[in-house]
Amino acid sequence: MEISINWLEKRRANKSLIDWFGDQPERDPVKVVNSIMKKNHNWANWLMIKILDEKQQIKYVLYAAEKVLPILKEKNPDDYKACEYIESAKRRLKDAEFIVGENEKSSEIIYDNFLEYMKLICKYQGYMTLYAEGAARAAFTAAAMYIGFAEYIENVALEGVRLAGVYCDSIGNDKNAMLDILNYGLQLYTDNCK
Repeated sequence: MEISINWLEKRRANKSLIDWFGDQPERDPVKVVNSIMKKNHNWANWLMIKILDEKQQIKYVLYAAEKVLPILKEKNPDDYKACEYIESAKRRLKDAEFIVGENEKSSEIIYDNFLEYMKLICKYQGYMTLYAEGAARAAFTAAAMYIGFAEYIENVALEGVRLAGVYCDSIGNDKNAMLDILNYGLQLYTDNCK
């Protein structure tokens, strides 16, 4: 796979990212992500989501959501919702046959619930616990839609990883969390290329 300006435009990359890409020589996805990580984590996360397949996207957002758990447990030891969402996501990812048997309506309801939760996060931006739970909900939602709703997984995974990165940085004071998450995404991608 090679990244090009045309490839970025087809995937609706923002103009600033396309301009940055055009000014540098790399075309290999791993090299491009490594380079962009130094400049802009949001761009790197967007590009990571675009180069991963659906199952990798779910693993990626699940990894990001798990990064928030130690911080959340320390700050809010009585809040178990995020743990429950993550455990449910792991079961759903492992049990693909279970997901195939679900009806479309169930997945639509789960996705709609996630969108409502994202509206809540926008309304109460300063309440960082919502970000942690939002990351966990994103992992669950992506896993729930694994079969039959691939077009939505990208968006859910993108938001979940972003929320996890913001939470780890703001509450956990972990400035390297997003780099760690992005490096995990690169590992998923390169393992699949072998």
